[in-house]
Amino acid sequence: MKNLSKLWGIVFLTAIACAFFSCEQLTDPSPQTVAKPTATPIGGNYTSVQTVTLATTTEGAAIRYTLNGTTPTASSTLYSSPITISETRTLKAIALKTGWTNSDILTETYTITLPEKVIQPEATPAEGTYPTAQTVLLTSVTTGADIHYTLDGTTPTTGSTKYSSPITISETKTLKAIAGKAGMIDSDMLTATYTIGCIVTFDADGGNPAPASPVIVSLLSTIVQPPPTMTKAWHTFDNWYTDSEFTVPAVFPITVYGNINLYAKWNLNTFTNVTDVSGYLASLEYNTKNNPVSLTLSLDLGSMPATGSGWRQLLDAINTTGKYVNLDLSACTMTVTSFNPNVGVETGKDKIVSLVLPNAATSITGGSISSPTFRNFNNLKSINGANITTIGTYAFYNYYSTLQSADFPQATSIGNGAFTYCRSLQSVSFSASAQLLGPSNISGYYNPFDGCTSLATFTLNGTGDLSVIENGKALVLNGTVLIAYPSASGTITMNTITSINNSAFAYCTNLQNVSFPQVTSIEHQAFWSCSGLQSLNIPQVTSIGSNAFNFSETTTLSITMGSVAPTLGYEMFDDITDAKTVRVKIPTGATGYSPASSPFTGTAVTVNGSVDENWANGLRGGGWTGTTWATYGGGPENINHNITVIIQQQ
Repeated sequence: MKNLSKLWGIVFLTAIACAFFSCEQLTDPSPQTVAKPTATPIGGNYTSVQTVTLATTTEGAAIRYTLNGTTPTASSTLYSSPITISETRTLKAIALKTGWTNSDILTETYTITLPEKVIQPEATPAEGTYPTAQTVLLTSVTTGADIHYTLDGTTPTTGSTKYSSPITISETKTLKAIAGKAGMIDSDMLTATYTIGCIVTFDADGGNPAPASPVIVSLLSTIVQPPPTMTKAWHTFDNWYTDSEFTVPAVFPITVYGNINLYAKWNLNTFTNVTDVSGYLASLEYNTKNNPVSLTLSLDLGSMPATGSGWRQLLDAINTTGKYVNLDLSACTMTVTSFNPNVGVETGKDKIVSLVLPNAATSITGGSISSPTFRNFNNLKSINGANITTIGTYAFYNYYSTLQSADFPQATSIGNGAFTYCRSLQSVSFSASAQLLGPSNISGYYNPFDGCTSLATFTLNGTGDLSVIENGKALVLNGTVLIAYPSASGTITMNTITSINNSAFAYCTNLQNVSFPQVTSIEHQAFWSCSGLQSLNIPQVTSIGSNAFNFSETTTLSITMGSVAPTLGYEMFDDITDAKTVRVKIPTGATGYSPASSPFTGTAVTVNGSVDENWANGLRGGGWTGTTWATYGGGPENINHNITVIIQQQ
């Protein structure tokens, strides 16, 4: 019974509770809602920038907002300080608190219509450095605007000095000014610095200690003496100059009539050991072959090819630092007098852009076609040897040579093929008594300047049998023997030449028409690879060397010859792979031009396809002694069957 009474009691109390509260509230209470934010001031039309404060009465709630009209979320900008609104915007805000329902969204639109802004004042003259006091005029294009200014660097306000008349600035000052007008926004601030005096700058170019620079001094003041002595590693101070090209030295005392720039000139020391060379090159920034650093050295190069020689150490230093250099070795000593850079060593040579050989060197060691002396000097542009008398065979032989200038004023012997295929060579200098010619019509001999197609300046020193013609472009022996004309082009006539040296015109691809009224002999390969050659006038010729017209690729070549057929070397038109017609024009009565009539009656003869022993087939490649095939390298097996010879009346 007692337990039953307790049960009825519990039921009774529950009934009483449900009478005052819903049973749902007791089991599942709803979360509270965050109070909607408020904005102060509220949205509306304003004529000035507004600073808006957001708030919510819910303690601990965070406010997030947007200004672009989008609905704010929990990831929108968090409100932390008043918001500046300087143009028309729609502000939307929401308040959030963990465990609470987000507030309703506040929406306020602020329409901002600002008054016009006064135009910034202008100063005349403009800021700058002036040697004397300046009278500054302030103006504003906004009519009726007042201008207020300061001269102490502070920001001007409407309480600053009001401008009423031009301002005299007699010492360095910073002028600041604003313009204002009732009902308008104040202008932006003008800032103008006036430096009164003359600017003196000192460019120490790395000298230490460097003088203070720039400095302002008074007009007509005097710079009594130069700055204190400076030092610079690996250099010796020269002087102060008034120009960056170091043409006008500064003379102290200096009276100041205006701004002055002074430049310190430093002379790089002559290096006497490789260690200093390495240190100096390592201190420099990366360079290219177009801006090499110039070094003057006084070292013992020793026995140059030997491992560990001064020359090899120098190459190693250049290679290790990776800097491009101009080397002046004129003061260097050597064990012997022949300059031998050691063709077997590649290290460092590609970094040498110009080279002055030791005064102790009197010759350059010769090389070979496969191993020219200056192989691996892949960026060498100029070379000079004041006392070089002998340039060895194939010294600079190189299809891909970058050499542009070679100056050997005392050279009296230039070896076989010394400069052959130096396609970039533009100028060369040597003695007028130099020996250049070698045996003619012998396979394997190379004109020293064969293939130097850019060579347009021969300079001769002293007196001798050599001379230059054609504005220095052509080299001549005894006034009559044309040794080399490597840059010949277009149409040329040379009335005094009686002999043309081997390879004299080799690779003159733009040479078209040539006239030699007095030439009697043409050596082998004289017109090798003259691919544009169209006509040749040689009415006195008596002999033409082998391979004279190899690679002359025009379809027709017209040759005017004389009354007696010349002897011919072998393979005159070797390596012509397309059909080519050679028209030989001779006078009536000419002899020896078989199979044409002899004396020639004027009847044209065409020779192609045959291997008969005659002059025409000798011209096609078989060679001709005057009566039979050429003794050396001649014969019908050397005839080029792409060549058609037409012997005709002049």
